[in-house]
Amino acid sequence: MDAKKKKAQDAASILNYLLGDLVGASRSYSIFEQLADRANAEKIRLAMRRMFVSYIILTLAKISEFYDKYHDVIPEECRRPCKDLKTKIEKLGIRDFRNVFVGHIHDKSDRPISDDQIEDHYQKITNGDVIKFLEWINTPDTNTFSTTVVGIVESTRDKILQQYGVSL
Repeated sequence: MDAKKKKAQDAASILNYLLGDLVGASRSYSIFEQLADRANAEKIRLAMRRMFVSYIILTLAKISEFYDKYHDVIPEECRRPCKDLKTKIEKLGIRDFRNVFVGHIHDKSDRPISDDQIEDHYQKITNGDVIKFLEWINTPDTNTFSTTVVGIVESTRDKILQQYGVSL
């Protein structure tokens, strides 16, 4: 297998597991949200949101990294949506959030990170609406190319598999 084809196969495999992570985390959130509603447990709801959204944020950071390393094997018709997605991820401050809040307990000045700091950044990333944010990630009934993150990732994976004649 030549180097470009091997890189394409690696790219498709990475997109496949990122796709699973996005779908799993976004769908699980709605299931656990219903359980929290029944239990009327606000602290549980906040912890669940933090867990699911943090995991989605980690995955979005990986998608940005994926573009940096694999843009040359992304099929032409997928390049603009993938580049636009990377740009949006950067504008949302996903990498900074991952680097400061998801991975550490202290900020850069070695002070403990407060719940308020974390919440402020969640609000910035989700634009104050976790449900709309999750719908941007994954809307199972309408995950078409360039309408959701899942749609972009899935279509790009499929086009790579098709264009390079590789399989998972």
